[in-house]
Amino acid sequence: MAAPEFWNDSEAAQKVVTELKSLRRIYEPYRDLEREVKDAEGLIALVEQEPDESLAAELDRQSKDLLPKIQALELQSLLSEESDAHGAILTIHPGAGGTESQDWAQMLYRMYTRFLERRGFSSQVLDLQQGEEAGIKDATIEVDAPFAYGYLKAERGVHRLVRISPYATSRAGSWSRARTSARSTGTATPR
Repeated sequence: MAAPEFWNDSEAAQKVVTELKSLRRIYEPYRDLEREVKDAEGLIALVEQEPDESLAAELDRQSKDLLPKIQALELQSLLSEESDAHGAILTIHPGAGGTESQDWAQMLYRMYTRFLERRGFSSQVLDLQQGEEAGIKDATIEVDAPFAYGYLKAERGVHRLVRISPYATSRAGSWSRARTSARSTGTATPR
């Protein structure tokens, strides 16, 4: 990238820069975690040489902090397809079943939006059509976060719910269906 002719073809240069950012998203967390593990190993050596309560407490804290980071990196390593690093557009449509399915679609919408909030994913509701009695008729959410598509692509399909309807007069169980789909935005989202 330092070569002057690199920027002559801006489209090719942009592709290289995007690929570099994508590789850094994979490499940098691994490198940071490796550094933290080495720090913990150094603390272990100190505690073994000279037992100290404060060092042991610090080692315990570090080891508890490392486990979720290792698990997150392990999960991220499973998201290895090129499009996994992209943002996502998530759509939710109720199936046949009227108010019941619309209510189920709203439950799914709430579950997905809470999931996105808890993960710290930036999202924007592009379309939300309320149902006439309850629930939603349609929802489209754009998720602008690293690996959003990788996390959401498995949510494609029909989600079913069997419950006793709060809207029907009979107390028999009924099926509710809602279809979800996730598609890549086509661009990798930087960290």
